[in-house]
Amino acid sequence: MKIQRFPFFLLPAFFIELSFPGAVQAQQISVEVPGAQLTKLPVVDIKGGQTDMQARREFIAGKIVIGRASIEASGANNVQELLRKEPAVTISANGRLGLMGLPGYTQVLIDGVAAPAGKEPLELDVTHVESIEIVKSSLAEFGPYGSAGTINIISRKAKRLKTVTQLRLGAVAGGAEHGSNFSWSTNRSEAGSPWAFAAQVSAGSQTRKDDSSVRVLRHMEEATPVVQQVGSTRGWTRTDRLSLGGTISWEAGPRHVLEFDPGLLWFKVSNRGVENDAWSGPQSGPQLVLSDTGSPLTTLSLPLKWTFRPDRQSKLILRLLSNHYRLTRDNNRLESYSDAPDHLRQSLRSSHNSGNTIKLDYTRTIGEHDIKTGTSAVHTRSSSEFVYLLDGIADASLQVLGNRRDARDRRFSAFAQDEWRVNKVLGVNVGLSGERRAIDIDEGIYGVSSNFTSWSPSGHISWKLPGTTERHLRLGLARTFTAPFLDQLTGRPTINPLAPCTQGGCGPNSIAYADTAGQPKLRPEKAVGLNLAYEHYIGDDSIITLEAFSRQIDSLIGTDIQLENVPWSALPRYVARPANLGTARSHGLSLEVQLQLRELWKAGPDMNLHGSVTLAQSSVSTVPGPDNRLADQSRWSAKFGGSHTVAGMPLKLSADANWTPSGWVRSTATRKLYTSRRSELTTQAVWTFASGWRAKFTFDHTLSGDATTIESFFANDVDFERRRRQPSRDKFRFDLEVKL
Repeated sequence: MKIQRFPFFLLPAFFIELSFPGAVQAQQISVEVPGAQLTKLPVVDIKGGQTDMQARREFIAGKIVIGRASIEASGANNVQELLRKEPAVTISANGRLGLMGLPGYTQVLIDGVAAPAGKEPLELDVTHVESIEIVKSSLAEFGPYGSAGTINIISRKAKRLKTVTQLRLGAVAGGAEHGSNFSWSTNRSEAGSPWAFAAQVSAGSQTRKDDSSVRVLRHMEEATPVVQQVGSTRGWTRTDRLSLGGTISWEAGPRHVLEFDPGLLWFKVSNRGVENDAWSGPQSGPQLVLSDTGSPLTTLSLPLKWTFRPDRQSKLILRLLSNHYRLTRDNNRLESYSDAPDHLRQSLRSSHNSGNTIKLDYTRTIGEHDIKTGTSAVHTRSSSEFVYLLDGIADASLQVLGNRRDARDRRFSAFAQDEWRVNKVLGVNVGLSGERRAIDIDEGIYGVSSNFTSWSPSGHISWKLPGTTERHLRLGLARTFTAPFLDQLTGRPTINPLAPCTQGGCGPNSIAYADTAGQPKLRPEKAVGLNLAYEHYIGDDSIITLEAFSRQIDSLIGTDIQLENVPWSALPRYVARPANLGTARSHGLSLEVQLQLRELWKAGPDMNLHGSVTLAQSSVSTVPGPDNRLADQSRWSAKFGGSHTVAGMPLKLSADANWTPSGWVRSTATRKLYTSRRSELTTQAVWTFASGWRAKFTFDHTLSGDATTIESFFANDVDFERRRRQPSRDKFRFDLEVKL
């Protein structure tokens, strides 16, 4: 890889600025201090004091902002709960969150960069979150990814001239779930001191029952279907977590601020289960399985940030970030057979990941232009060691793959963006981002090298329509990419536990019990997206948005199942691998509403209403119809909610509901999936005491009953149908909050 060719032409803009400071006439003020006179530039924040809706109006690309005040008022405990209430965020039939009904194509960032390995952004406790930004199109500052938009989570930092401590205690109970949680945050700052401190701690433990039943049918031509497998699973999953974060901020001078933001995450998932299965030939498997799995994870983040303000119109930010991640997964599986001896299968995976990032960003205001440029370099190393035992002896079927995997991931990126307010009614945002990426994987007999360069131009236009009511028309056009994950490139398989191997080797499996593995030759997706939105503002905090969107995706990444000759078996086996399937097209329409009732009816109750409806259609060129749609995208989805403050009482009531219809999705020529209707209702009551304490009572109810999925598999000589049912159970949560 020739790094010299990577376009770092975006750097000179701020190097010239630093080299010729006299080119800008900065206004300075003098601050009298006993015994000395300091020259200090004021720190100007143009968004200070704005509401979320006012901030949204200012962004040309239609960026939605959920600020700290809205986060606290929402009653949510983590990011996922918060986003489920946001009208712009859609919920798929399997519960995944995204934009425009495309969760797999929505990138989620933390502070503008990808989350460290092992850290799930949507599971973050809101104690660690300052605000959230949502953009349905692509912005150069967020990189060349995010075909269906970006959700950017801004972490909490130390605030000057503010001293406050918050505490929350909570408990969850229900037919299938129980647990407790705790969060604490503090911010310390004194007038006249160059130092500010902040710290956040969150912890919790949660236990959930995992019960399900399964039924597999085998179809052969016109014959009556044969029951291949009937089974049930009973078990539980326990999740324990501890997250620590903080900021030490130092104003090193009138133009310099240094921030150190260490973070530690410890996370452990423990599973225990009992599986019972009855089989009919020719497929056979274990009749009773006892499983026990533990997966402790530790992530350490050490970010250092330097902010330099040469003058009032410009800012330079240098970030240095070091991340370390360690995961151990220990799986024990005792299998009992009717016609063979019992087997004990044990697998242990120990993984370590370390990454270093350097990121340099420069912003400058020149007249009506807000210019942003930046560049970053990321170098990540990961290593994993694998141990596979069958009845205490090394599993010969997987020895051929080796016991170690090493990977290196190098990224070099740059962007330039100009947000130009042409006049009071017209604004333009244009940008270009690019990334050069090289991935090398070494795992025994497999050696993978993946190199690609992506360029993503983007453009946005905002036009304020004439009239007494504020109305915006926004147009966005962008080219984006979706890069394959590391696990999608690795050749190491996961053997289907219902078609296991023995010391004598691996036998054949059927398409319904395929192994899974990566695809070393997988290429990135390329997408072109168009968004056209009409925003109608009513008062200060109400808006109605109608948006049309379209996407064309080339080299679509999906999953294909084929019968292959594989290194871990002397006989061919079915393997499910990611694959580039061809071209997909998606288009849709969404209507979103956020209303403060008193802005429409002054004498009305203190009530906030919000909701959305999204319609979407998609097709994949290489997949036969009908129902050849993008995975996880429903034909429509809807949500509705509201909150009401009871007059004369310190009581706030709220309710949020969402609906997704049932339907089939045919993702490949060999598989299609049916998901039952999903309907959920969450109600909450918040009582605020005179002392400032708040008690929150939350009830989650599934309106649609038990969840059912049906998988159909198509082979040359036989088809299979797997039906799985998972019971739904309600849960109740209580939280007590206080500000000290």
